[in-house]
Amino acid sequence: MVAVTVSMGDGNDTVTITDGAYNTTISLGAGDDVFDATSGVMGDSAYATVVNGEDGNDTFKLGTIAKNLTIDAGAGDDIVVLTKDYDSTSSGNQGYINGGEGSDTLVLTGTISVNLAAGKNEGIAGFEKSGYDCW
Repeated sequence: MVAVTVSMGDGNDTVTITDGAYNTTISLGAGDDVFDATSGVMGDSAYATVVNGEDGNDTFKLGTIAKNLTIDAGAGDDIVVLTKDYDSTSSGNQGYINGGEGSDTLVLTGTISVNLAAGKNEGIAGFEKSGYDCW
């Protein structure tokens, strides 16, 4: 599989994933960006997917999360919205979501269960606020 690197540069950008994103690195750049993957599948057991928010107040909307996904929201007051189950201990959802520097918020929507027990470099970290359907 060919590796794909996407750099959005500075400014307020929106990236929408409507299918799978595998073996991909996405850098949103500085700005108040939106990353929407509620309709796609992020990550794959064989290929890593990395999304870097960098500076700015970014919003990440995540649907189905597969293995080998890393989200680093970066500096700023970021929001990460999980719309599907997230269990870092299962074989289907292993990945790492980091809020980064700033006052970050983790939001759970719909019917969702979260197991934050983690092994190795897996799980959710770096969030100062969390809530259910609070955004």
